[in-house]
Amino acid sequence: MKRNGNSSRRPRLNAAALCAALVVACAGAAFGQATARAAASPELKPGERIIEVDPSRFPVTSDSNGLSVTEIRVNGQIVTPGRPFAADADWLRTLTARVRNDSAKPITYVQFHFWLPETRHPMGLFGFIFTFNHLLLGGGGLSTGREQLPPGEEADLSFEGDKYDWMRTSAEQRYGASDLTHLWVSQAHLVFADGTRAYVSKPVWEKKPAAAVGAK
Repeated sequence: MKRNGNSSRRPRLNAAALCAALVVACAGAAFGQATARAAASPELKPGERIIEVDPSRFPVTSDSNGLSVTEIRVNGQIVTPGRPFAADADWLRTLTARVRNDSAKPITYVQFHFWLPETRHPMGLFGFIFTFNHLLLGGGGLSTGREQLPPGEEADLSFEGDKYDWMRTSAEQRYGASDLTHLWVSQAHLVFADGTRAYVSKPVWEKKPAAAVGAK
């Protein structure tokens, strides 16, 4: 099962709710960054970009290994974590992350976070999210779409609609980050078909053996 997690046309949370969620998450990121010292990134040459695993340590009481990143592509090319690559200034528009359900239960919603370290601010960092399905308003609360990501299956996540343009404008106008060369792959929030939820502080970016998929 390989699909773009942003193809749903059902009603979804509005932009204000999304912004609020990002602000809260950024505050958590700022706390985590204060508790750990990040390793220095490789020096980039003109025209080079880099994607790395978020070096922060998030203060969590519960963590899960229910989701992993099996592949990240830019302009259709596979990117190696921590290794610089050449790309134009609009490279994030083509960003695609392939994630896999490594839990034993179907997943109905994924909220996958990315941070832009060049937007560093006293209150935290600015970032964006990719989703599988959407949180839906109705029935007196929040629910998820009907599509499911079964154990062991993968889904491609990317920008939908005008989300990329909104992110780029916000990074430039609010944070003065006009040349985005770094991206951090960060935490994920999961909702399972049985209604339970999980938090993944650092989705593993690697191909796991098939025997490991679906293990509790």
